Amino acid sequence: MTSRTMTFRLLLSSLPLLLLPWSQSTLAEPRDQGSLPMPAHTYEITDFTGISADGDTQLMIEGGEHYSVKISANLPQDPQGQFRDLQVVKKNGRLVISQGKVDTGWLSKVKDALGMGDGSERLQVKAVVTLPTLSELRLQGHALAWVKDIRSKELMINLSDSSYLKQLQGNVQALSLKMTDHSRVGELSLVKPAESVAINMQESSSIRSLDLSHGVNQLPVRLAGVSNIRQAEGRVEQLDARFSGSSNLNLSALQAHHVNVDGRDTANARVQVVKLLDGQMQGSAHLDYIEMGTPQIGVSSGLFSAVNPEATDISEPLQMTPATVRNLQYSHALAI
Repeated sequence: MTSRTMTFRLLLSSLPLLLLPWSQSTLAEPRDQGSLPMPAHTYEITDFTGISADGDTQLMIEGGEHYSVKISANLPQDPQGQFRDLQVVKKNGRLVISQGKVDTGWLSKVKDALGMGDGSERLQVKAVVTLPTLSELRLQGHALAWVKDIRSKELMINLSDSSYLKQLQGNVQALSLKMTDHSRVGELSLVKPAESVAINMQESSSIRSLDLSHGVNQLPVRLAGVSNIRQAEGRVEQLDARFSGSSNLNLSALQAHHVNVDGRDTANARVQVVKLLDGQMQGSAHLDYIEMGTPQIGVSSGLFSAVNPEATDISEPLQMTPATVRNLQYSHALAI
């Protein structure tokens, strides 16, 4: 054994003793104060129809007659009670809640665990917002949101950077949903008939549950990458589905009168058709369809693509029960 090796081993064996006093002083008290009550502040902001949030913000949005913006956070406050290092402003008719630059790299996480960080990696911001109508929602940077009892003539939702819309429930006439960068939707439910619901999903975004039980006139859906819609139910007059990459589209419990499909690459889809199914399948794309009654089928397929009917005993369109929905789900649906 060389002298250099002996010296290196001696340093390694001495390292715990060298770090012990420092670690006891810095790790004796936990830095995570998430279980303790956080200071709160009510912001006097009104007359906005859009909301934008980023960072580790938890956002509860609720429809109501008046405006209310209440925020709690583990951040220092100025003499007026507003949180420092947190931007809460109205810009172009939109409420903006921004944490600014937050370092979430592996080195900052290690420093935070050892008590060497400045605490910005564990920012906790919780916002409760009430407003009469919502026309735009933007989430990014791991933001999490619940939306309930909202009323909107037109609502645009943009999700990115692993953001999560856990629940949306309300009366929306025209909904546009764009998802990228591992964003997710838990449950989306419309409580009144809608004119249109447009869904555009890129990369590995996902929707767990889509409830259109009250009916939709137009439903254009675009899936790419490894995006997936796990379950959908309800009624739609016109379904226009485009799916590519390795995406999975499960609309088997959604009654669609007219369906047009365009499948590419190795994507998979499952639909339910009442009157007409047409379109094309290319690459190794796969389409399964359930006939409700005697629809016209006119889907062209390539050498390696597949279009397969599923045998059913249903001769007339029926309202789907929960048991039927479960029976019609993908056996290979991706878990969210």
